[in-house]
Amino acid sequence: MENKHEPIELKIAPGGIAVLWMSHPPVNTLNQELRDALFSNLQSLEKDKNVQAIILTAKNNMFSAGADIKEFQSGFKGASLEDIQNALEQSKKITIAAIHKAALGGGLEIALACHYRVADPIATFTLPEVTLGIIPGAGGTQRLPRLIGIQKALEMIVSGRPLSAKKGKEYGLIDELFKDRLIENAIEFATKLLKKAKSAIRKTCDMNVKLKNQSVQSLEKGIQNEVNKIARKVGFIAPKSCVESVLNTIDLSFKDGIAHERDLFFKAVLSAESQALQHVFFSQRKACKPIDINYGNTASFHHVGIVGGGLMGGGIAMTVINAGIPVTLIETSEEKLEKSFANIKKNYEISVKNGRFTSKEVVERLSMINGSVDFGDLRYCDLVIEAVYEDIELKKAIFQKLNTVCAPNTILASNTSGLDINELAKEVDRKEKVLGLHFFSPANVTKLLEVVKTDKTSDHVINTVLAFAKAIKKNAVVVGVCPGFVGNRMIFKYVDRAYELALKGIKPHLVDEVIQGFGFPMGPFAMMDLTGLDLGWKNTLEADDLRDVMCMHDRLGQKNGKGFYDYKDHRKGVPSDEANQLIQEFARIKQIEPCQFDDSQVQTQLLLALINEGFKILEEGIVKRPSDIDVIYVYGYGWPAYKGGPMYYAQKLGLHKVLEQLSELKDKHGDFWTPAPLLEHLVETKMRLKDWVMDHSRN
Repeated sequence: MENKHEPIELKIAPGGIAVLWMSHPPVNTLNQELRDALFSNLQSLEKDKNVQAIILTAKNNMFSAGADIKEFQSGFKGASLEDIQNALEQSKKITIAAIHKAALGGGLEIALACHYRVADPIATFTLPEVTLGIIPGAGGTQRLPRLIGIQKALEMIVSGRPLSAKKGKEYGLIDELFKDRLIENAIEFATKLLKKAKSAIRKTCDMNVKLKNQSVQSLEKGIQNEVNKIARKVGFIAPKSCVESVLNTIDLSFKDGIAHERDLFFKAVLSAESQALQHVFFSQRKACKPIDINYGNTASFHHVGIVGGGLMGGGIAMTVINAGIPVTLIETSEEKLEKSFANIKKNYEISVKNGRFTSKEVVERLSMINGSVDFGDLRYCDLVIEAVYEDIELKKAIFQKLNTVCAPNTILASNTSGLDINELAKEVDRKEKVLGLHFFSPANVTKLLEVVKTDKTSDHVINTVLAFAKAIKKNAVVVGVCPGFVGNRMIFKYVDRAYELALKGIKPHLVDEVIQGFGFPMGPFAMMDLTGLDLGWKNTLEADDLRDVMCMHDRLGQKNGKGFYDYKDHRKGVPSDEANQLIQEFARIKQIEPCQFDDSQVQTQLLLALINEGFKILEEGIVKRPSDIDVIYVYGYGWPAYKGGPMYYAQKLGLHKVLEQLSELKDKHGDFWTPAPLLEHLVETKMRLKDWVMDHSRN
């Protein structure tokens, strides 16, 4: 018979000190089973006269990752976090949380209810609920301010950023840090406290709020920049509710503050913003799961090769070495290698200035890159990523070389934004080991990675690369081969509509302002300027579109200080009279008549261009799920996460309404707006998108 795993392990140390070990692999998520077991053990220990103190700790990789987010949708049953907190906080025994690695969300909120907290020096503490469009709902907004003060609590809760153990000790969140033997030292700590008898019991809920002569107005003003910053990712409901709940500690009793926190929590959970953010959360996790559980994977990469040390190759190299994986970087000359290493070093220097890395860490990372002009140095790599510019013949030649010099088991990948990977696979013997890895610029920053599966790529290779993506902290989505794959194929339609709007008289900065009002960090024209208008541009004698017009007049974007905008400081763009005149002249040549569009019409056209192409991509089987498209657009193209992604947004808007709007646009503006057949089918059959996916997956 299989032994049942127990979520709680109990040991009684000498002196009547009970140690409760939470054990719910892999990260001690506080699901119903763990909550029930923990509450039951706390009740029993409270009745045990031989027990004098209780140490709450955990096995596995961390103290606790907090609540099980799936229960936000299914509902919470059994013992609540509040039951557990009351048992810890109101206990007549001394309660101590011994925290290793990390305490997140509800895990930290449980620790806050203990009388004391000790931790190892590498531990971090986070209340990340705001990133899901909610607020801490188990006393976090009431207990944390009592321990570290209102201002620091506001900063931590509104941002959702982790607090280090060192800062935690400095702020008063942590009582002691123990570098070694955390549990043994926690027991010794408890033994010393027991000598104080009842005076050692210290309830967080009874502590006074540390205001430090600040007014409510000054606190609200001081946190406003942080509210605005996080609101761009999660909307305003959650950060504003966090502020309101924390500030309640000034005027409300702990009991009333908890009650109001609970009300704000449930309002936030049910909000459209939180529902969308939860959709993105689950969608990202679905997207990176192995495509077939019957095929294994491995996260163990001993060496990665990169061919091409330009902007993309250098960024990919940084991403890989940041994960602790050595890199061999191949260039065509020593001069180009030196330039590549100089750019990588420059990027790291910026990170040091920003406090992301220390100088020592940068030295360690740079030591993991070996530069070479000899392809033969790639022979021992587990994975080789070709990252040269978008020229199919050049890439074919490189793959021919890789096929010769690399070991038979080496996976060969191309970082291309839209070329046919099937054509590259024809150049090698190991066709099942060829795929695309489309990193997004800047590769060392942007989280998205399109994993492009060819007609021959094996499931084992895909699963292996998904594990690699996780190791380098990328949000991977498996896509099929088509021009532009998913992200760029859709963005081409979006940019095309932006060009059309500009030619019909809507100035670029006005188009951008409309889509920024929807929640994108930048509009299509600013995006094109940032990317570089000459990227992939072939010099022609006659302009076909506005990009050609700009490039032919040496307006290349931010890189040379002029594109659709003018850039005096090469960063902040201002509307350009010259660019606008070029657009008007091109419209005259093309005999395009000006047209009046209000902001709503501009927004609708840009969004529908993305959505309609998304339905075509889904019907063609380029992605497995509509939510995969949402992940690509949230993590790669700036779609506001609190609006869920283009396919989620379409379903929420109503598929019948999307079809109606597309049909109207087709009647007025032509065949570009012809609705995708899948969309028409869904509306005709009154089927939801997710139901079609389920039916389609069974066929």
